[in-house]
Amino acid sequence: MFGDSLMRGVMPDEAWNYHSSDAIGFEKMQAQYNMKFLNFAMPTFTSERVKMWLTQIMSSHPVPDAAFLECGGNDCDYDWKSICEGRCDYEHRHRVAPLDFKKNYEDMIHLLQEKGVAVTAVIAPPIAIEVYLSHLLKSGVGKDIMSEYVNSVQQMEDEFAEYGEIMRTV
Repeated sequence: MFGDSLMRGVMPDEAWNYHSSDAIGFEKMQAQYNMKFLNFAMPTFTSERVKMWLTQIMSSHPVPDAAFLECGGNDCDYDWKSICEGRCDYEHRHRVAPLDFKKNYEDMIHLLQEKGVAVTAVIAPPIAIEVYLSHLLKSGVGKDIMSEYVNSVQQMEDEFAEYGEIMRTV
């Protein structure tokens, strides 16, 4: 399994403290189907980092029969650090641009399929945008800065959905 915190089973609680769990159910599936799951997913990873990590793992581990691939949430997130530091314009607000995300995703699928691995894409569920924006405000992202980049909750939902759609089409 390759991806970000969602594939790893890391989720924030109400106070945005992150905890790992097997809420996905991999442990149960391993026992039920007598299969072995190796979870190489890493919190905070964008598709760029997942691709590098995947390349490294595939060159140093036995080739799996199948792989789950999930990323996109960190890619479509805005680069709030650069935005707050005034080093980011509207055009480059995402941590990984949609076209770069598509290329990374295609490259990962190709690498896996080239080695005979069956690939299953896992598309992240929509996030609770209002909760996320509230968290950003509490963490120090100014409302004035945020309003330069975010016109509406719908805009962010649409942008997040765009990355999921890229995964569907690839």
